[in-house]
Formats: sequence, structure tokens, C-alpha cells
Amino acid sequence: MKLQLKTEGILEVQKVLKRMPKDAMRVGVLVGILKNAAKPLVKAAKGNLRPGAGVVTGNLRDSIGTYKLRVKNDRVSIGVGPRVRGKFKGVARYSVQTEFGAYDKSRAGYLYMTKAWQATQGVVEDKIANEALGVVEKYIKRNTKL
Repeated sequence: MKLQLKTEGILEVQKVLKRMPKDAMRVGVLVGILKNAAKPLVKAAKGNLRPGAGVVTGNLRDSIGTYKLRVKNDRVSIGVGPRVRGKFKGVARYSVQTEFGAYDKSRAGYLYMTKAWQATQGVVEDKIANEALGVVEKYIKRNTKL
């Protein structure tokens, strides 16, 4: 998912955004916005798992969450899906087979993450926009003189 928020036509907001110091939208704030917005997606993905598709032991369901992928040049990326490091190290192969099916066609894929994204895409995008707007509004309230 690549989501870019643009402000067009609102000169005052554009001026405020240009004046905002980098620390107002620092990496921790951006990661927090993205992780909070991804909660409905995580919940939907966990709910899509059924018996025989990740619920036998619960390891796949427990591994689904958010994780920081990349921070570079004021761009932040997070991943949403099964975590495959640490205590979830053995989940990687099983998660791919559950999503897409076995390579030898002995097992069909269930597309639990794809279905979750399709069901929650609008909600996640709205939450990102609303939370980012909330950060900007807080900054404006703190730094404007009335």
C-alpha cells in the first residue's frame, strides 16, 4: 500500500506544514500513526484464520501484527502481517502456504491477508488521514498565538 496525503488549495495549511519543524512529524510519531491505523487490518486478518488455516496451534494468528520496515529520508514504512523473527521464527513458511497455497498444489491458499486488506482498506486510509490531521492540529494549537 502506498498512501500519500496531499493538501491542495488550502494555502494556510500548506504554510503551516512548511513551517512545522521535522520533530513535530518525527519518525516515532509517524510510526505510531501508521501502527494505530493498521489495527483494524490486524484484527481482520486474525479473524480470517479458520481451523486448518492457522488456528491449530495459534502461532500464525499470534504472529500477525505490525512492524517497522524502513525509515529513510523522511519516509516511514511499516509491515502488517505475520512476524517471522524472534519467537515467531518458524511461522514464515507456514504463513506463505496459508496465504497462497503450497508450491506443489497439495494445499490451496486461503488469502487471509488479502481478504483482510480488501475489507479494511478504506478504514485504514481514513484513520491515517485523521490521525495525521490530529497531529497537525495539535501542533497548530500549541504554536499559534491567539
